[in-house]
Amino acid sequence: MEKSSIQQGGNVVFSQQNSTQMELTIASDVKQHQQHPNSFDVIVVGAGVIGVSSAYFLAALGARVAVIERTGVASAASGKAGGFLALDWCDGGPLEELARMSFNLHDTLAKEFNNPWEYRRLRTISVNGFAGSTQVTKNARTPWLDGASSRERLMGTTQNTAQVTPGKLVQTLMDSAIDKGAVFIMDEVTGLEFDKGAHITNVILSSKRCLCASKVLLAMGPWVHQARQWMHLIPDVKGEKAHSIVIKPEHSTVDGTAVFIDYADKGKMENPEIYPRPDGSVYICGCGDRTPVPATAADVKPSEGKCEKLHEIACNMVSQLQGADVLKQQACYLPTSPDGIPILGELPSHPGVFLATGHSCWGILNGPGTGKVMAELILGHKPSINLEVFSPARFY
Repeated sequence: MEKSSIQQGGNVVFSQQNSTQMELTIASDVKQHQQHPNSFDVIVVGAGVIGVSSAYFLAALGARVAVIERTGVASAASGKAGGFLALDWCDGGPLEELARMSFNLHDTLAKEFNNPWEYRRLRTISVNGFAGSTQVTKNARTPWLDGASSRERLMGTTQNTAQVTPGKLVQTLMDSAIDKGAVFIMDEVTGLEFDKGAHITNVILSSKRCLCASKVLLAMGPWVHQARQWMHLIPDVKGEKAHSIVIKPEHSTVDGTAVFIDYADKGKMENPEIYPRPDGSVYICGCGDRTPVPATAADVKPSEGKCEKLHEIACNMVSQLQGADVLKQQACYLPTSPDGIPILGELPSHPGVFLATGHSCWGILNGPGTGKVMAELILGHKPSINLEVFSPARFY
C-alpha cells in the first residue's frame, strides 16, 4: 500500500492509504490545538526525570501534554545525579516491583533511542578508605583504585548494575515528547484553580497565561511543598542535600566500575561514591548536609568546603585524579517523603491533581518506570504495577 502523510505538531505522521479514519482523527486534533493553544489533556509541573518521563509516556499514549518548568530541563537533581542503576537493590521492600520494571525499561529505551545517554552495564564494588594511611591494598581487578583501602567487596555485576548520564537521558526524552506533540513552557506556576467540587480546572503562570486541563501532575521534587499555597493537603516532602564533582583526567585507566566507599578521616565517616563515565570523566558524590531547600533550583549552591572534601577523597583514593581538571562542582536536593516511600497517585482531596515525588536517591533508576505508570494511571489505563503502597491517600 502507498503511504500518505499529514502534519501533527510539526511532525510528519505516516499512515496507510486506507486508514482514512485515523487521518481524520489526527487532523481534527491538530485543528483543535490550533483553536485552543492553552488547552491540554495533562499539564506536568516539573522537568526532571520524573516529570519528563511522565510527559514522554503520556505523549506516547496520545495525550496532549504541556510541561511547565521555571529553571530548565534537568536543572536540579536529575541533571546532577550520578545515574547509578540497580536491578535488585530494592528487593524485599515496597520499591521492588517498580525498581525491577524501571531497570529493565532503561535497557529497552537505550536500545530504542540508540543510546545517546551512554547507558551501560558495569561492575560495582565497595571498599573502606582510610585518610592519612600509607597502607595500600592492591585490588587486582581495579588497579586504578590505588589509595589506602580495604580489599574490594563485590556488590554488583553487569547482570544487575548499570549507569546512565542523567542529563542526557532527560533531555532526550523531553525532545522525544515534543516530537510526539508535547509542549515545553519555560515559566513558573503561580496558581491552581478548581471548580466547586475541588477538581482542577486551570494552571496560572507568572506570565499571566492561563492553561486549561482536567489533569495536572506535580513532579516538583523537593519543591512540591510550594503547592501548599494552592492546596493545603500536600505531604511533607523534604530535600536531602548532596554534593558532587566531575573530574576529567588526561590519561586514564579508570574503567567502568562503580565504587562505594566508607571513608574514615580522623574519626569522621564519609560515604562517597565514584562513577566513571564512558566519556572518560569521573563523577564523585557524597558529603551531604542539612542546608534548607532554597526557593528554586537556580538558587542551589554547594556548601562551603563540601566539594573540596570530595575532591580530596577522590584524589586520595585514585591517584590518576590528582592534578586533573575539575569540570563541575555542584549540589542538589534529593526529595524524600515522610515514610521514605515515593508518593505516586491522585490527591484524594483534589480530583485530577496527581503527585509523583519522593524518590530520594533512586530517582534516576525509577524515573522511566514512574513515568510509565503515572501516564497509565492519569489516562485511566491499568498501571503496569500495583501502586497502592505509593498512594498519597496513606497520609490522610
